[in-house]
Amino acid sequence: MKILLDTNVVLDVALARQPFYQAAIRILDASDFDRIHLFITASSATDLYYVLRKEKGREVGLRFIRRLLECVDACSIDERILIAALGSDFIDFEDAVQNAAAIEANVEIIVTRNKTDYAGSALTVLLPDEFVAKYL
Repeated sequence: MKILLDTNVVLDVALARQPFYQAAIRILDASDFDRIHLFITASSATDLYYVLRKEKGREVGLRFIRRLLECVDACSIDERILIAALGSDFIDFEDAVQNAAAIEANVEIIVTRNKTDYAGSALTVLLPDEFVAKYL
């Protein structure tokens, strides 16, 4: 099963944000690229680095991205994805891009802490706790 992790879920791990950390780390730990194939978008990697560099420094940010890429793949974002996002009914462009990239990568589930942001998605959208309860 292919799962896209919204940037906020990965930030929960990177910054050990409570009370969200436990569910988010369980999902990352379950990655096996077979039964549970996790994805982020390419733009999430740069967003994650930006936040981590500001919070914890350049080296911590780069080290986290390197480790993250050991357990997730990145969905590409190209002009087609951006045009699809622009044509969507999503209010937030970043969420629209992530949704369009997930669809292009044949992702089945988006895991986010902001389900309402993905209300217009054709994909299944779950909170981290919901994903853990249902699949782990």
